[in-house]
Parts: sequence; structure tokens; C-alpha cells
Amino acid sequence: MNLQEVELARSQIFEIKGKSAPIVVVVNKIDLISSSFEQTVQHQPANSSDETTSTCTHNQHKSSFLCLEMVESLVTCDWGHGFVAASAKDNLNVTQVTPVFFRVTVRILCYAAAIKVLE
Repeated sequence: MNLQEVELARSQIFEIKGKSAPIVVVVNKIDLISSSFEQTVQHQPANSSDETTSTCTHNQHKSSFLCLEMVESLVTCDWGHGFVAASAKDNLNVTQVTPVFFRVTVRILCYAAAIKVLE
């Protein structure tokens, strides 16, 4: 599933469940990202001796350049949903999906309760 399909699924969830539906976006197979599609960009800021590393993914099928960090920022900051980068193969963060979903649900419920109190 690509990001456009995730946006479509998100829209469909909102149509059916409403804008307050709890959503967690899970990026799976990050083991493949780090082994096959990883590009590491290292640069040194002009005023620092520290080296900064950023890991991004390159989708060869669509020739699009997409950083995992950018997707996480879109999902968590812009959309306000939960986000988990996982690998079932490496058993990485698989057990984090449910706790993140519960945190998102509690946040939405608390927000809804706070709005009712203010009304």
C-alpha cells in the first residue's frame, strides 16, 4: 500500500466512522527498507563537527523519494494519528501496534470529553 492508498483508506474510514475514528498507520517490512532500498545521506552542518545521518527510502517502481521520517511526521503531526514502523520478520515493534492504538483511542476520548465540558 502506498501513501495515496493510505490517504484513500483514511478518507473511507472517516466517511464511515467519522473524523474522530482512532487510526494507527503501520509501516511494515522496514527490514526490507533498511536492506534493499536504504539511502544514507550524511552531511556536516557548517557550524558543527557532528555528522548528521538521515535514512530515506527509494521506491524503485514509482521513482519517488520518500523518507520514513517524513511519513511519520505527516501521520502524527498533520493527521494526528498513531504511527508504528515495524518488521514482522525481525519481530521489531510488532507488539507496539496495540498500545499505540489504545493511546490514540484514549487521546480521542479525552479530547471529546473535554469538548463536552467546554460546551
